[in-house]
Amino acid sequence: YLEPEIITLLERRVPGRTGDFVFTKKDGSLLKEPPKSFKTAVDKLGFNKDRGSRDRITFHSLRHTAAT
Repeated sequence: YLEPEIITLLERRVPGRTGDFVFTKKDGSLLKEPPKSFKTAVDKLGFNKDRGSRDRITFHSLRHTAAT
């Protein structure tokens, strides 16, 4: 299941080459580290409170969630 906003975002993308990145900076360059807003949101929501290092929510967790 995808939120309607995500579907709209993906539909607006211009077709690219195989291997092109889906989510990039505004200038089209590769995101080399997660946006600060992600960490801020995780911290404010307390998602990692009382979690061990292997159970913490990270930006990479989104990849696993999407693949599932």
